[in-house]
Amino acid sequence: MLKYHPKHDRMWDAWIVSHTNQFHLFHLQTRISDGEADPKGWGHAVSTDLLRWQELSPVMPPTGTEGDRLYRYTGCTVAENDRFFTFSTRRNGRGDQSIGLSLSDDLFNWTDCMDSVLTPDPALFLASPLPGWSNIDCRDMTIYPLEHGYCGYFAAVEAEKTHSGVIGAALSDDLVHWHSQKIVYRAPPGSIVEMPEVFPFDGRFVLIFLTGQSYGRIEPDEPFFCRMTGMAFADTPLGPFTEDRSAEYLLTGPPESGYSCRTVMVNGKRRVLYVDP
Repeated sequence: MLKYHPKHDRMWDAWIVSHTNQFHLFHLQTRISDGEADPKGWGHAVSTDLLRWQELSPVMPPTGTEGDRLYRYTGCTVAENDRFFTFSTRRNGRGDQSIGLSLSDDLFNWTDCMDSVLTPDPALFLASPLPGWSNIDCRDMTIYPLEHGYCGYFAAVEAEKTHSGVIGAALSDDLVHWHSQKIVYRAPPGSIVEMPEVFPFDGRFVLIFLTGQSYGRIEPDEPFFCRMTGMAFADTPLGPFTEDRSAEYLLTGPPESGYSCRTVMVNGKRRVLYVDP
């Protein structure tokens, strides 16, 4: 195993897309200066084998003015009809989240298409801030191709009951217009989930997600479960996904290890990549 790290920056959530015999890694990054975080654009690196990486220039820096700056956070990149669609979490000055869309023909030069292709349905998801919680959750979108169209998964908070974290899903025919939102996974009461991904495995569909004690999950009570990649299972990509006590967790680690997990297919095998700051 060989770890990649940008030369001058701290990195965290990351995702990968393959193109012309290369893997393109995009990741969140920030430069630490005098103890203050200075968010930058997405980090970008390429590899032919997932082991040896070439660091490239960042792409998509923040836009806007101070106090209402638009940052592009975690998402995914999908190739379709010789174009690349990147869905990223957009945050305004207050921190409200929505899913935005950027387009590219080459993975190096990007143009914002829409700042909000998806916002949470208020009938299902919390769409206005709670006391003590000053922003709206709608983030970390990933895409699974269906037989007809696409399913997009995102992290949000349920509108009713315990206001616990959930994974929502929406459908699209063209990767631009999204509809039919639903909840496909509910976290235990009081806990939050992030970074979803869905893929088929052994006759079922697997949902992986970031959670842990630092996200309000009180079980299991073990020191290496501060952050972890959990798993849930369903018979279809539209859920509902439920946890299996015999296979609850994919990765665990101490507070700064083994989380923000995404997968990529290589020669017919699924590889797992995770962030280990």
